[in-house]
Parts: sequence; C-alpha cells; structure tokens
Amino acid sequence: MAARCRAGHGGIAVVGGDLAHRLETVAAEAAAALRRLDAPRDWLDEVLDLGGDALKSDEAAFVAGCHVDTLLGRCKIAAATDRPLGTLMAGAIWLISKRRLLAAIEAKEGLPARLAAESRAQKSVESRLPPEKSIRNRVMTGV
Repeated sequence: MAARCRAGHGGIAVVGGDLAHRLETVAAEAAAALRRLDAPRDWLDEVLDLGGDALKSDEAAFVAGCHVDTLLGRCKIAAATDRPLGTLMAGAIWLISKRRLLAAIEAKEGLPARLAAESRAQKSVESRLPPEKSIRNRVMTGV
C-alpha cells in the first residue's frame, strides 16, 4: 500500500506505511528531550546553590542594602501578610526568597533600587565562587 500525504493544520500529515515510522521517530525525539531536562530541584538546592533563590539573612541584608536587624524586622512584618519574604526555620534561621525580596524592594523603592539590589546579589554570588570560577580571575588569567 502506498503512502498518501495530505495538508493539515500542522503541515503535511503522513498517512499509510510511513505513519508508524514517523510516530516512532517523534516518540524517540520526545524521550530524548525529556532525558536532557535537568532533574527537579527542591528547597535544599535553592539554599545550597550559589545562584539559588533562598538567601540566608546576612546575605539578604547585603542584597537589600540594610542592616540584618532591619531586614529581619521586615521579614517579621511580611510574615503576617499573604506574601512573606521568607520563613523562620527552627525558630532561629531565616531563609529569605531572593525573588520576593527583590519584588518588595521594587514595590517600596522603585526599579532603580531593585536594579541596585540585583547588582549586589550578583556581587554576593561572585564573592562566594571558588577562585578558579570567578569572573575576575578568568579575566585576569585569560581562561
């Protein structure tokens, strides 16, 4: 039986003998794409990764450009709302969302303040990179 082609909304649809082969090809491509996806992240990844969303209170205060006590006061106030900045872990350690902190800075102080905070956040990440991975070292060594 010869294969027939017909135009459809998505281009040309293959009808007949090539259909099974095309479906196998598409399924294999989809499976390969799924395997290439990163593994799902959890909250611990966000804390441990340098570029993660979770910030410890001292780093969040640096990003916000204020003293850590000021930031923790803001966190306590925000905790009573429907949009907290972070969460208090074990009654002792605040983990603050970088995305929420930056959004709160923009809402309160405007876009220029947010951009300055984003710059400080990037500097904080770069300061914690191992020397061989820092941008400054790569520029100086040409690597």
